[in-house]
Amino acid sequence: MEMRLTTVGHTHRLEDMLHALPELIPGVEKAMLVFASDHDPGLSAFRIDFGQPGTGHERMETGSLEEELHRLRQTASGFDWLEEGELPFSSRIHRSPQIDIFSALQKNVLCVCLPNPLDGLNDLLYIHLSGLVEKEGVKGIRRGMDPFSREFVGQMITMSLRYFLGNNLRQDDRRDRFMQQTRDSFRQFTREREQYRRTGQRYGESLLKLAEARLEDLERRHGSMLRLSEGACEAIRNYPGDLTQLLQRLDQAAEYALELYRGSQEPEQIIEDWFMEILPMEQPDDQAAEQQESAVKGALSRTIELLDKLEDAARKAEQSSRKLTSANVGRLCPTPISAPAISDSIRNHRDRIISLLSRHPERWPLIRRRFRPITNILENNASGIEQESA
Repeated sequence: MEMRLTTVGHTHRLEDMLHALPELIPGVEKAMLVFASDHDPGLSAFRIDFGQPGTGHERMETGSLEEELHRLRQTASGFDWLEEGELPFSSRIHRSPQIDIFSALQKNVLCVCLPNPLDGLNDLLYIHLSGLVEKEGVKGIRRGMDPFSREFVGQMITMSLRYFLGNNLRQDDRRDRFMQQTRDSFRQFTREREQYRRTGQRYGESLLKLAEARLEDLERRHGSMLRLSEGACEAIRNYPGDLTQLLQRLDQAAEYALELYRGSQEPEQIIEDWFMEILPMEQPDDQAAEQQESAVKGALSRTIELLDKLEDAARKAEQSSRKLTSANVGRLCPTPISAPAISDSIRNHRDRIISLLSRHPERWPLIRRRFRPITNILENNASGIEQESA
């Protein structure tokens, strides 16, 4: 069964790095990581054999070596090349440190120091690179690397792994900030939604009190007891329109109820919610006229804008000695318009164009005299008037 580190914070980033080693470093056979975890006390150690998928993972007991590992994490820095027997947990007997020309050839393990943000010491990653000579893609590297090559390879791997961890840390920080901002925004949204709901409730209760006060006036005026049904109360609380219209609807509903219950022996007349909807509220004449006038002004402003745009484009065409065709004028508009689009616009604005040209004879002189789409509707209009007169 494959053993994995618990995915929490710094430990999670170490796990990602450890399992990505075969892709980051060609020729890696095995690796061992000694680190301070962010969820377990003491030190943890984890060994993985990449040549045995699914079976080469092992968590190692650090209790008896805790003091030695702690010292290594304090004193080690940068990177170092080691022999198999120099590693912690190694069962091999380390030979005496005799210096000879073959000693460097036995150092196939690269120890990389990785700063741990939890305690400020270095985690230790031991990378077994003895598989380099067996990989076709790395034929240029041999087990007997010279000191300069070892220095370069060690430095390159160390910087790459530190960048990998640092980049993951930055991504985690960005994700944490994003998630925190999302949580803060959601909390603010929840508070504002609740505040809005309470404000709506208070406003609805205010509407109901206003309606009940109006009913008291109607009771005194008509000498009858009037009461709102539960449905009517709810409809008033949720009424979205103008207050004046609400009171008018209530007056009409009260009159309807009095007429409906005329002659009955009921002590009070109940106003149902549908009583306030049976008569559509008519807009005052002045309000309807104002809306109609506003719509007319809006349509005329769009027609004036069209004529101004065509006049300016026609003037540019004339200045550049171009014919005043729909295609040329359309290309010179602020936003180019095709000839068919110009024809459609003029046809849709036809009546307002004729009216504006008649009311303002001093405006748009060029297109009213020389732009065929405009002159055509003027000529057709004049012919129609003559036929009606005849």
